[in-house]
Amino acid sequence: MLAQFGVKYGPETRFLTYILGWLLLFVSVVAVVALGQVWQRRPSYATWCYVLGLWWIGIGIGIYFTFGKPGNLLLDSVKGLLIVILTWRCQATRMMTRRY
Repeated sequence: MLAQFGVKYGPETRFLTYILGWLLLFVSVVAVVALGQVWQRRPSYATWCYVLGLWWIGIGIGIYFTFGKPGNLLLDSVKGLLIVILTWRCQATRMMTRRY
């Protein structure tokens, strides 16, 4: 995989791996918290879903501009956009059915 992106193993690669590991841990925790919030039907689920969706969109755009890989732009950004749109639609539907 390193050769695919034109990267050689060295101290910079180890540092990048360390940072990437923590980033993936953070995203995994956000995904688990968002899933838990959705499962328990708590109103704060939307914030976590938006953070996760925007993260995916950012990853797709970042990989495209850094490495020129349009496949990742399409795949990652569509996943993020889907999360954001579905969260927005769920909130819009819920607001219309709420009684006061």
